[in-house]
Amino acid sequence: MKNVVCVLCVVFSALSFVGCSKDEAPTNSNNNNNTNTTHASATIDGSSTFSIPIGASSMARGYYIKSENAVTCVFSDGAKSLSVNVFGGTTGSFPFLEDGNTEKRWAQISLGNSLSDMSASIAGEGSVTITKFGAVGEKIEGTFSGKFMTFKGEMKVVTNGTFSAIRAEDID
Repeated sequence: MKNVVCVLCVVFSALSFVGCSKDEAPTNSNNNNNTNTTHASATIDGSSTFSIPIGASSMARGYYIKSENAVTCVFSDGAKSLSVNVFGGTTGSFPFLEDGNTEKRWAQISLGNSLSDMSASIAGEGSVTITKFGAVGEKIEGTFSGKFMTFKGEMKVVTNGTFSAIRAEDID
């Protein structure tokens, strides 16, 4: 199951680099570290900052996938990417997927500076909270924190994660 989750994270992250339009709308104002200048941000290992700022070279897009009852938000500034996948399709708190989980509400995240530096959320070691799930054309916003594993086998602790994207047309 962990391999499937990692593959899904990479696939959804890759989507952020192709076929998406740019979005320069203001973002989540619920986080003190996010002062309407970023699509997504987080603190890694208590010191370094991961940030995808709003700008001409960045994009942020949120999708609701009806057949999966899933929300997928993809972010990129050309150098960094973030993919947030929540299975449950509504506001609320969603734990990172655990092996053998039969719960229909769960989340997975991948983030990084390149595909070789990508980190994937560790099952059972964090969560995503969707704080706003607007209609098409409105915002999908949320927060996240937890433990992540890089493809190099290094564990990272991510805190104060935020994201905000405009919801695109639903996908069947």
